[in-house]
Formats: sequence, C-alpha cells, structure tokens
Amino acid sequence: MEDQAFYNFAQFLSKIAEKTCAPFWWSIQKNPKEPATILHNGTICFVDTGSAELGVTANHVYEQWLKDLAEFGDDTLECQFGGSTIYPEKHAIAQSIKRDLATFVVPEVFVTASMLTNRTHHHALTWPPDRLKPRERVLLGGYPGILRKEKGETADLPFQWSLGVVDDAGDANIVVLPFDDLHWLSNNEAINTDLRGCSGGPVYRLVEVPFIRLELAGFIHEFVDDGKAVLARHADFVLADGKFVF
Repeated sequence: MEDQAFYNFAQFLSKIAEKTCAPFWWSIQKNPKEPATILHNGTICFVDTGSAELGVTANHVYEQWLKDLAEFGDDTLECQFGGSTIYPEKHAIAQSIKRDLATFVVPEVFVTASMLTNRTHHHALTWPPDRLKPRERVLLGGYPGILRKEKGETADLPFQWSLGVVDDAGDANIVVLPFDDLHWLSNNEAINTDLRGCSGGPVYRLVEVPFIRLELAGFIHEFVDDGKAVLARHADFVLADGKFVF
C-alpha cells in the first residue's frame, strides 16, 4: 500500500484499534460529600486467543492498582475497565515482572454488555502472532492520563494513536518510532508527548494480504525521549491461556 493511501486509511484503522482496548483506571472517594478523584490510569487490551478471552496490560499498571488498594482499601477505591467496574485482582491470571505484562480473565459478555462505549475483543486468527520485524509499519495507541477529564465517578479518556515503524525488534523490546508528520488525535490537535497512561496499549501490525486487517503483535510498556520512541513487548510472550513464556 502506498504511503498516502496508508495515511488515508489510518483514521478507519484507529477506530478498529480503539474498540479492542479501554482505559484501566481507578478513583478514590475519601469523603461521601465530595466527588471522587482519579488516582491513576493505564490501558488494557482485550484479545480472544481462540482458547481464552483475555485482558492484557503492563504489569506496572496493575502493580500500581495493588499498591493503592493496599494503602486505601476497596471501600474508598473503585476500579474500572472503560466504564465497567471491576475488581482486577479477582480476575488475574498471571503477572510477569520480567516482561512487564499482566493478564486477566475478561469475558466477551463483560466487554460488550457493560462498557459505556462499544468495545469487543480482538479476535486473533492464530495465537501467538508472528513477531514484528524492523521496518514493519504499525498502529499503536492508548489513553494518556493528561488528556482525561474527570467527572466524579466517570471520566472522559480520549484514545490517542499514531502510525509508526518498527526500528528494532529484539527479545526484550520492540522499538517503535511514531511518524512525526501524523497527528495523534483525530481532531488534528497538536501532538501530545506526555504518554503516561498508554502503558498496556496495543501495537498492531497492518496486514495487507489476502485482505487488509490489523493483527495484535505487541503491548506498550514504556516511552523514551519524550514519546519519540515507544517500547513494547512481543505479544507471543502471552500464551493462549493467558499465562506467560518466561
């Protein structure tokens, strides 16, 4: 596909990507007479591997939730995937500190029936996917905390996305360089480089044959150089049942 056609198709692709992930966020309400405030957020991806319906995020996002839960208690905290209240620790499958990944059981009925906005699992044709290679073009995104607008127990968290190219793909990290000439936001606002909150977000490969589709191939876990480079983990670290390859 030529670059211009790729750019023109990006808006459509970003909507597909957004449907398969959601903000993973939690709020605290210390005083019933005061509105709740958001403590932290990350991003969680929904994927049906053919064997299990999973939620996948960066482990450091989940660890922050557990830290806040231990400090404040579940009587003052509320955690949500998108607009749906959940107790992540009750749905946890596995954690990997080494890979900075965490997985959860997230049934399709939870994702489709209880989200404030339309969401679904990414239905993988095969799992695990092939690893990304240098020079492959990808679409990636997530929910930066700096863009969120709090509304007490609810919040608006816009999905921020970009096209990029794989610069390196070693065993430890996928290194993605977002294209500098493509705005992240669909309303053409200036590019936001404070990407905290996108951790756990998807990295999709663009597959062009035999038909154009997105293939989930990685999960964001870190940003370097003010967002000029994105570090992600290979999706094949996650087994079909949600456990990890160590």
